[in-house]
Amino acid sequence: MKSIAGSLKLFYLTLMLTFIQVMTYAQESSGSGSTSTTKVEISADTGNWFANNWIWVVGVIVFIILLFALIGGGSSSRRTTVVREDMGTGRVTRTTTVDDDL
Repeated sequence: MKSIAGSLKLFYLTLMLTFIQVMTYAQESSGSGSTSTTKVEISADTGNWFANNWIWVVGVIVFIILLFALIGGGSSSRRTTVVREDMGTGRVTRTTTVDDDL
């Protein structure tokens, strides 16, 4: 369980750093100190939403997060300790059993 949680934290950190890198790269200007004009074209074409790559990327990320949530959240363990004391010798025996639900 600890390795899955560590992997999930590493995945979130990598994802966050990737988004930060993309945002900072998008803010760079094309020249050093020069003023340039940018032409923006806006089209009203909304066909084929599944042809956009960002939709597939978001879908895969959501799928991976759901997969980790379903796999990691289902395991639990129960620990039982039985203590026995022998009255004649004064010896104490402890037995611990762990039940893992897989």
